[in-house]
Formats: sequence, C-alpha cells, structure tokens
Amino acid sequence: MAKSGSLFQSLFRRNSGDKKDGGGKPKLQMPLVELHCHIEGSVRPALAQKLAERHGERIDRLLDDEGRYKFADFMEFMDVYDAVAELVRTEEDYFDITVDYLTRSAEVGLKYVELGISSAHVEQRGLSYHGFLNCLESAVAESKKTHDVDARFILTVVRHWGVEGAFDTALKTETNPHPLVTGLGIAGDETYRDPREFRPAFEVARGAGLGLTAHSGEIGPNSIRATLDALPISRLGHGVRAIEEPDLIPRIRGEGITLENCPSSNVALGLFPSIEAHPVAHYLEEGLNVTVSTDDPPFFDTQIDVEYDRVARAHSLAPAQMIQFTKNAIEAAFCEPKLKDKLRRDVAAWEKIAV
Repeated sequence: MAKSGSLFQSLFRRNSGDKKDGGGKPKLQMPLVELHCHIEGSVRPALAQKLAERHGERIDRLLDDEGRYKFADFMEFMDVYDAVAELVRTEEDYFDITVDYLTRSAEVGLKYVELGISSAHVEQRGLSYHGFLNCLESAVAESKKTHDVDARFILTVVRHWGVEGAFDTALKTETNPHPLVTGLGIAGDETYRDPREFRPAFEVARGAGLGLTAHSGEIGPNSIRATLDALPISRLGHGVRAIEEPDLIPRIRGEGITLENCPSSNVALGLFPSIEAHPVAHYLEEGLNVTVSTDDPPFFDTQIDVEYDRVARAHSLAPAQMIQFTKNAIEAAFCEPKLKDKLRRDVAAWEKIAV
C-alpha cells in the first residue's frame, strides 16, 4: 500500500510525535469523507490471503512478487476483482473486511464513508439479506466506538444482471428498509442497456427515501448525458469524461449533480495518463460539486489520505482548496442531518487550526 508523503503529513495530518507545527499551533488531521468505495473492492491482499486460508483456497495467481494485486488492463482487473470478491462468503468475512477498511481509513482521517454493497452477490453466497445487514451494522458500531468513524451503505444494482434483478433489488429498500442503507446506485458496463430501462427501480428507491447515484462517464460523455436524462439522480459515480463535452459542465453545475471522482482508479484503468491529466482540479475550479474517493483502494495502491495527497501534489492545491472536497462530500452524502452537522463541526474545528 502506498504511503502518504511529506506534503500530506505536514499539511493535513497529525504526527503523533509532534503535536504542534512550526508556528506553535496544534496539528489536527484533515477530516476526510468518501462517497465511492465498493466493499469487496476494499479487501487488502493480506486480508484476501486470510480469507483464502479460511476457505481452503489459494490466490497466488492474483498477486505479483511484492504481494500486490496484478492486472494489465480493465478485463484483467475485473477478473482479479471477481476472484477476490468470491472469497467474501460469510457474515464473518463481511464483518472482517468492513472493520478492516473502516479502522485503517479512520487512522488516516476518514470520518465518514458510503460503501457500495450488492444484495445479489450476497444472496449468491447463500446469506440472508437481513443477516448480511446485521453484520455490517455490527462492524460499523464497533468501528465507530473505537475510531470515531461512521458509514452508510449504497445498495448497488448491476446493469448486466438485468432490469428485473435491478427492480427486485430496489424493492428491498421499500419492503426491508434499514437505517444504514441510505442509497441506491447502478454499476457495470455503461454500454449495456438503455439507462431508461432502470428508471422504475430508481423510482422505487426514491419513493423509499433513498439517495440515488449512478456509475457513468468512464467510457465517454454520451453516457453521462443519457444517465442524466434517464435517472432521477443527485450524484454521478466518476463522471470524469464530462470535460470532453463543454455543455455538460454547466448542466452538471445547474442541476447540482455531485461528481464522485476516483483519480487513481481512472489512471490505473487507462482513462487518463496521470493524476496531473485528471480533470478533478478543473471541476473544482469550475465550481462543480466534485469529491475524491478511492473506488477499490488496494487494487489501485491507494487509500483515502493517499488519494487526497496525490491530488494535492499533482495540481498544487492548498489545504483550503483540498478541504472543499470534504465539504462537497458532506453536503452530497446520503445520511441524516444530525450526522452531517457532526461532520461539518469536524471540518470547522480543522479549519480553525489549519487554514
């Protein structure tokens, strides 16, 4: 796993051995908020090894000589991702990976995250939906108690699993509501099926009071336009190719759509040649509600503080600019007002000292 460099350490995070900066002010970690991370995609190679041993499997083929996930292109990435997801089979597994992600991320400043989950994947493992959610709730409660981090979950439907499956998943939000399931999203191949076919599922979830987001804009700007036309969403997962169609920028701004940018993911999968070439800073300058997330962190050698650090370095952004990503994420989060107020207070406390 990549480590944060001196920029993030000096500007954004507390150093346990140095409670004050050079001017005598106490240091405080920048509070970080993440809106786009897949729960199975958060599994570190070392934890994947532990799960493999638990289930009598071997994963040597998935790792390089340094113990990192190895893939050369998007299709290989999907193969490795699916193989790791196959190792997450029991409630104990889900509890372990959730606590692992939350505690590791909280140690570098994460205060709140929304994790994508798939009820279809869980049910394929023979787990009950209620049991699955109960174990996630227990994992969040433990992490909140020990590390002051909170989480909500976005129930994710997959395009290539079909419209009927998406509707059935959305119905769960109406017939089996859970306080920690606060959003519905859609993922999968953007070229598969017209997004209008999924609108009934999104309408069900909207009627149940959930926030709505959709993966779109990794393959091109046309998918963004089609998604915005078809679905009653407030957020776009990625949305990065909007920069290729200038008229999309004012539309996204005018409709108050939040962009869940994941720069390291986009670079690793070939959308952009580098973080420097990524449009995240351009979107910030344009006044869009852009946020920074990790997507599938160990697959892209990142975590949330590393992601902030890479963006800050690549685009020469000051702390006062970087904290805007957190502010945008708080306002776009699918959580209750009381929790948003708590997160705003975390930001205000940091700004009082750091900015």
